[in-house]
Amino acid sequence: MPGGLIELTFHDKQTRDAASQLLGSSYEWTEGEGPTLTITTDGSVAAVASIFVKLRDARIEPTEFSQKVATLDDVFLKITSGTNREAE
Repeated sequence: MPGGLIELTFHDKQTRDAASQLLGSSYEWTEGEGPTLTITTDGSVAAVASIFVKLRDARIEPTEFSQKVATLDDVFLKITSGTNREAE
């Protein structure tokens, strides 16, 4: 199971969709309600920094972000759900 999750909130769903397209080939992610995107990482500083560098370079700026440790619910959903997008 990954070491952490980054939750990004954007101004609107269009911006969220642009971010998910940008990050989709490199990270596993799920769309939340509204303009939220949750990205699975290994929890390292390099992985988190890479996300923000890619967003910055594409001029996509989240309005909020948080980093959290995966919960047992996250683990269960990861194992049982097909809604997560696999990295290509």
